[in-house]
Amino acid sequence: MPPKSIYTLLAEHEASLNIAFAQRFLEYQKDRVNRAHREYEEAMAAQRDAENYLDELCAKNPNVRPPQHTAAEIVKGHQEQ
Repeated sequence: MPPKSIYTLLAEHEASLNIAFAQRFLEYQKDRVNRAHREYEEAMAAQRDAENYLDELCAKNPNVRPPQHTAAEIVKGHQEQ
């Protein structure tokens, strides 16, 4: 088998670098997606907590005019618009 030319060696090296970069970039993107998913879950939990807290305050304080809708219904209405 004849020895590989310098151009073939350079092309193989470039290909291996491109593969390594693509693998690192894929891991980076996976991390970004996982982080965004965690942040979304945390935000949804905070929203639920706030809705529950508002509903509790309205239920405990008879001097406060209760909302026509629960906090969850209000949020859902805003999301649909």
